[in-house]
Amino acid sequence: MSATDSSVFVAGTVWQDSIGVAVVPQPHRSPMLQELARRNLAGRRTAEEREDLLKWLARAEAVSS
Repeated sequence: MSATDSSVFVAGTVWQDSIGVAVVPQPHRSPMLQELARRNLAGRRTAEEREDLLKWLARAEAVSS
């Protein structure tokens, strides 16, 4: 999941005997997530998905400048 402003990503999973949660504040600052977003641009994406990825990457570049 992502906050509507992309300020935090949250993921969760359930195993047979436990649960797991990951929270990533300010995910746009993560070089690994930036690279993953760039790779996803080349995949089969709708125009809306590509636009969202490009906006997210622009935010990441603005912060790193």
